[in-house]
Amino acid sequence: MEKVYEQEQLELEKVTTSIPDKISFLNLQKVFAQMLKDIAIYADFLKLFIERFGAFNEVLRIEAKYLLKDDVEKDKIKEQRHPIIYNDPKTIRDLDGPLHCAVRQLNEHFIKWLLKNRKTEVNLRNENRETALAILCKMFDWYKQRKPKLEKEIQRKKEEMQSAIRKIDDERKLKKTLVKLNNKIEGLIKEMSVLEKDTPTYLPKTISQVKFLLQNGADFNIYVNDCGND
Repeated sequence: MEKVYEQEQLELEKVTTSIPDKISFLNLQKVFAQMLKDIAIYADFLKLFIERFGAFNEVLRIEAKYLLKDDVEKDKIKEQRHPIIYNDPKTIRDLDGPLHCAVRQLNEHFIKWLLKNRKTEVNLRNENRETALAILCKMFDWYKQRKPKLEKEIQRKKEEMQSAIRKIDDERKLKKTLVKLNNKIEGLIKEMSVLEKDTPTYLPKTISQVKFLLQNGADFNIYVNDCGND
């Protein structure tokens, strides 16, 4: 669990059943945003926090997470379970509310808990004017479309390597070019590997949660109309 917070913030691991009366929501906003990055770990405390402060629809800046760095020579390849650089909508980077965060993390139990309370607005928009339903739909599309795009990109980089071998006469320049292209290919292959592991699990979960949101009042027309105006 997180260890260091600013003065007047709670040490989360020490809090079990209640929030001291003297603590205000303003003092805890950063802590709230930090916990929303990983609902699976902080779910119990988040429930206490949200109920205490009525923060069912509080929209906060949630910084991106899941950065796993793997340095290859001079080029730094970022192997990310939810790759920001490829616009995976599961990556948290908007002003999101708790429901947006929960659907990005496909946390079914927390989604159900939030929607049991009438105060939760199922069609709440985030900074990017997305509802939770819109995020799930984009997640589904991303996982369906990303693999073919990766395959094409890998093939394109391989063709660039062949072209470099034919056209570049300078040995040092050729070596530098081939190393750079090879590193990019390795990064794409790593992402493909993660994607192949995640997709069989994430796609069914995404579909299931889309259905659940619709059953609980999510308005698909909001998402469709917004897409038509882009």
